[in-house]
Amino acid sequence: MRRAFEDNPELTPEAVNWALAALVLAVIPHVLRVPLWLTSLLAGMVLWRLGIRKGYLRFPGKAVRALMVVGLSLLFVLAYRWQYTVESAVAFLMLAYCLKLSELVTRRDAYLFNYLTLFLAALNFLFSQSVLMTLYVMSVYAGVLMALMALNGVLSALSWHRAGRWSLTIVLLAIPLTAALYVFTPRLAPLWRMPVQSEGAFTGLGEDLNFGEVADLVQSDERAFRVTFAGPRPAQPDLYWRAIILDGFDGQRWYRTPVQKQRDVQAVQANLRAGAEPAYRVWVEPHNRIWGFALGVANVTGDGVYRSPDDLIRFVSPLNHPAVYDVWPEAAVAPSALPWADAQRFLALPRYANPQARALGEALAKRYPDAGSRIAALQALFYKGGYTYTLRPPKLEGAHRIDAFLFSTRRGFCEHFAGALAYVLRASGIPARVIAGYQGGTWNADGGFLVVRQFDAHAWVEAWLGPEGWVRLDPTAWVAPERIERSLQDAVAGEGSFLEDAPLSLSRYRHVPVWAWLSNRMEEVNFQWYKWVVQFNDARQKSILEALLGRTDLRTLLWALIAVTCLTFLLMAAWVLYGDRQRQTEDPAARFGHWLRRYLRRKGLEVPENATVRQAVSLCCAVWPDAQERLEAWCFEVETVLYATNNPAADTGRRLKELKRHLRKIRLRGRKSQTTPGSALS
Repeated sequence: MRRAFEDNPELTPEAVNWALAALVLAVIPHVLRVPLWLTSLLAGMVLWRLGIRKGYLRFPGKAVRALMVVGLSLLFVLAYRWQYTVESAVAFLMLAYCLKLSELVTRRDAYLFNYLTLFLAALNFLFSQSVLMTLYVMSVYAGVLMALMALNGVLSALSWHRAGRWSLTIVLLAIPLTAALYVFTPRLAPLWRMPVQSEGAFTGLGEDLNFGEVADLVQSDERAFRVTFAGPRPAQPDLYWRAIILDGFDGQRWYRTPVQKQRDVQAVQANLRAGAEPAYRVWVEPHNRIWGFALGVANVTGDGVYRSPDDLIRFVSPLNHPAVYDVWPEAAVAPSALPWADAQRFLALPRYANPQARALGEALAKRYPDAGSRIAALQALFYKGGYTYTLRPPKLEGAHRIDAFLFSTRRGFCEHFAGALAYVLRASGIPARVIAGYQGGTWNADGGFLVVRQFDAHAWVEAWLGPEGWVRLDPTAWVAPERIERSLQDAVAGEGSFLEDAPLSLSRYRHVPVWAWLSNRMEEVNFQWYKWVVQFNDARQKSILEALLGRTDLRTLLWALIAVTCLTFLLMAAWVLYGDRQRQTEDPAARFGHWLRRYLRRKGLEVPENATVRQAVSLCCAVWPDAQERLEAWCFEVETVLYATNNPAADTGRRLKELKRHLRKIRLRGRKSQTTPGSALS
C-alpha cells in the first residue's frame, strides 16, 4: 500500500513556512535553558532553510551533512561534558532539529518534523507547569496543526481565520480526553527517573552566606513557596521562615559545619496531639536543596519531609519537584543548659581576624555582665551608629570584613548586619548563630494565601540566653524597621534598587493598583491550577474516583476510561460530520458572496443580501468609477472560478483565496461617483 505523501512527495513553500513557524514557537521557552551557540545555530539553520525555499541557497551534500553531524556532536559533548540532565536532553533534541533542517526536503520529512515539534513543545512542562505555560503549549499545538493542514494542501483552500479556528477547535476537543486520561489512568511509579536540572537552573538559598549573596538573591521575583493558614494570618513582623542554621565563620563567610550538617539529616519523631488540625500548609517550589520552611518550632507531616533536632524542616532528598507539607506549631522548650560542645561551636571565631569587632565584644562583656544589657547596647549601636540598609552595599574584601562594615562603610544588607551582630555576640561570650530564611511575604486576599518570593530572603541571628533558650535577634529591624513591618520594596524605596535587574516583573510595580490587581489574579489562578492539577496525586485520585465510581479497582477504572474515550470520539465525530454537512449544503458562491458583502460594508458600501457577485461589482463601479476596469476583470475571474464545471473543490478554494487578496489590492477609495447604488442594480 502506498501512502499519500509517496504519490506527491513535493514539499510546498507554505508547508515549509508553517513547519518553521511552529518550530520557532516551540523553541522560544527553551532559549534561556540551552547554550547561546545552540540557539544561534538553530536560528541560522531556520534562515538557511528559508533561503533554500526562496531559491537563494541549496541543500548540503552528504559529505557536508556528515561533517555537520560529527562536528556538532563533538561540540555538544564539550559543552555538556557528559552531563545527563533534563537540560542536556532538551539541548540534544534541539541539536537534532538543527540537523533535520538540513534535509527537510519531502513531505515524509515534514510529517516527522512536525510530530517532533509536538514533543519539543511538551518538554516545556519539565520546567514549568503553570497555567500560562499550558496555554502556550496548546497554542503551539494549534500551530503544528496549521502546519499539517498546509502539508496536506488544506490550508490553501481556507482563510487563515477559518484554519486557525479549526486548529483551536481540535485542540479544545482533545481536552476532555486528556482530562479523562489524567483522572482515570492508574498513577504508577516510573520505571526510571530523569536526572534533575543542573545546579544553576534553581534559585534559592545556598549552602553558605557570603556578604552580598542575599542582596543578589533578592533581585529575583521567583516564587519560593506559598502558605495557606487554617486560622488568622500572623502579623507581618512575625513571619520569620527559618531554613538554615549557619554555625561556622571563617572570616569571609558563614557556613554549616560538619556537625550542623549531620544534625540536619537527623529526624525527630513528630509529637502530634490527637484530633489536632495543622496551623498552616506550605507549598514549596523546587530549589534542589533539602530544607523546608516553617515559623519557629514546628511539627511537620508530608511525603519525604521531617523535623530536625534544631526544629528545622528537612526533605529526605534535594527537592527538584513541587512539594506540600502541613505544619503544627508548638511551644519551644528550652533545655536547662547548652551542651559544652555546642557552646564551643557557637562561640568559635577565627584567630587574628577582625580585631576591632573582637575588641568591641570583649569591652561589652566587661562593661555589661548581663547578656541582656550587652544586647541592648548593641541595639543602640546599630540604631544610633549611622548605619544604612541598602541593596547596593560597597564590596568588602580582605580578612577583616566585619571590621570594615562596622567601623568604615556602615552600609549593608541583612547578611552584613546579621553576620556582624553574631560575630560581636560571640566575642562578648554569648553563643550565637546566623539563621538564613525568608521574612514576610505578599498576602493574596482574594485567594487567601501568602506568597513568599526570593526577594523576601533574609538573614538574622539567634542568641543563647540561658533559661530563655535561643532568642531571635534581627539587627535589620533595628536599622530599617520598615523592611520587617512592611516589605523590602518600602525599605529601599528611596534608592530605587528593588528588582532593578528585573524591569518587566509585575512585583516591581505592586504600588500601581492595576498591576497589583493583575499580579494577584495571575497568582490566584496559578495557585488553584497548582493545587488541583500539578499536585494531583494518588490520594486525591483515589478520593475522586471513589466519589464518582464508588470503587477504584483496575477493572472499574478500565471501563470508565473506555466509556469516556468513546464519548470523546463520538463528540469529535459529530463535530466533523456536522462541519462536513454544513460545507456540503453551503454553496461556494453563497459563501463568497457573504464574504464580499462583509468586505464592502467595511469600505462603507452596503450591498443587498440577494445581490450576486456581478451586481455587487456593479455597485462598486458606480461608487468608484476609477477602479471600474480592474473590478470588471476581477469579476470575470471570480465567475470563471465559481461556475467552471471541471474545477476540483480544493483548487476552487485556493483560487478564491487568491482572488480575495487581489480585491484587497484594488484601491476602493478616493473620488466617488454621484450615481446612486439603487440605479446600478436597476
